[in-house]
Amino acid sequence: APHVAGMAALVRQRFPNYSPVQVANYLKDNAELRELPDPGNTWGHGFAQLPPVSPVEKLSTGVFANLNWDSVQLQNRIARQIVENGYGHPTNLVSGSSATLLQGLRDGDIDVAMEIWLPNQSLIWNEALAAGEVLSLGTSLGSVWQSAFVIPAYLQEQYPDWTALKT
Repeated sequence: APHVAGMAALVRQRFPNYSPVQVANYLKDNAELRELPDPGNTWGHGFAQLPPVSPVEKLSTGVFANLNWDSVQLQNRIARQIVENGYGHPTNLVSGSSATLLQGLRDGDIDVAMEIWLPNQSLIWNEALAAGEVLSLGTSLGSVWQSAFVIPAYLQEQYPDWTALKT
C-alpha cells in the first residue's frame, strides 16, 4: 500500500544504516496489533504507524522513483501526499528509466519505488533481494496485470475477432 511504502521511506531516512529487513521489522514492531494471530488475514501485522519524531530532529528528503507511466505516477502522488501532509516529511521525485531507478534503489539514492515492472527487471530485482539491498512491501496492482496485453474497447467492438492473441 502506498502509505506503508511512504512509511518505509521515512524509516529509511531516519535510520539510513538500516537494512531492508531492519526497516520491515521497525514497521512491524511499531504497528498497532489489531487481530490474533499475528500476522492476521485482515490487518497483517496491525495498523501501520510510526512513533512521533522529535521537533528538533531534522528530516531529510525522501526520494521516490518516478517512471513515465500513469499507475506509478498516481501511486507516487498518493504516497507523497501522505508522507508530506500526514507526517510532515519532505519528498522529491527522481525521474528515469526502470533500470537506472532500480539501480538507484539498490545504491540508496532512491528510497521508494512504488512500482517495478518485474517481467523486465526480474534478474536485477532478484539479485537485489538476495543481496538484502531492497525489500518488497507487497504488490501494488494485481498479480498478473503486467503480463496482459490490452486494447481499447472501441477496437474490440470494431474488430470482434480480437479477443485473444494467437501465437
